[in-house]
Parts: sequence; C-alpha cells; structure tokens
Amino acid sequence: MTEYMGYTFEYHHKFKKEFQKTFTRHQCPTIKSDFKLLYDILIQHLSESDKFESHVCMRMAGLENHVNVPAFIIKKFRCEGINKGVNSGFRITFLFDKEESKFIFVELFHKNKKKIPDKNRINELFVKEVEINDELYEHEKEYLSRN
Repeated sequence: MTEYMGYTFEYHHKFKKEFQKTFTRHQCPTIKSDFKLLYDILIQHLSESDKFESHVCMRMAGLENHVNVPAFIIKKFRCEGINKGVNSGFRITFLFDKEESKFIFVELFHKNKKKIPDKNRINELFVKEVEINDELYEHEKEYLSRN
C-alpha cells in the first residue's frame, strides 16, 4: 500500500502486470512519473470540490449491486513520453473509498487493444477477496516525494 498526501493507493494484481507491461514495452515510457501527476490531479479535485469532475474521470455504470464503492474510468490520461497530450488512448479504471481515503486501481488498457473496461474484475473484488498489491513499482515513494 502506498501512502501519499493522506490517501492510500492500492493496486489489483492484474493492474500491476498491465502497468509493468506498458512501461517495459515502451507504450508509455514515462508512465511512472505520469502516475505521480495523476495522483496529484485526483487529490486536487477531491480537495477543491470533494468529488471528481467529469473532465477528469467518469463514474462507471452497470456494476452489480454488491459493489459498494464507486468505480471510475479515466479516459484522458497524459503520457508525456508519447507526446499526444491527454489523448494517449490509455484507459484506467479505479475504485475510490471516500470513508477510507483509498484508491484501488483495477485496470489499465489502451483503447486500440480493448474497447470497454472489464466490469467483472470490479465485481469480483466484492464477491471474493482478491489480492491487492502494495506498491505499484519499485521506488514509487521516491517519485511521489519529488516536487
């Protein structure tokens, strides 16, 4: 689990693999530092308006009734390494537990390889206990502590 600015960040084990694949195959070579910026943006929106604005991420619909934490999808993710601004094509799904100030990142994919997020992955988190990884990548705390 990663602590940053009073929030906790956790990762589904499949998300962690997708993240590493995106980095090692140079699909987004700057994804590690880009994620620090993403954390900052998400936290900033929560501190300013106590909710996520629709231009940052959208709430996901169509989940089962037992999913008791809201799920969101980010469609505008900036990958500095591919120089397309927020139109990089990457999609990120996450859960946000407001009571615990916890983000759980669930899926990372590119829109050209997959059209819609895997809602079953989110639904399964609430049916059975699924492994959630602590840190996203080695030295994550160093990236987060940089200004």
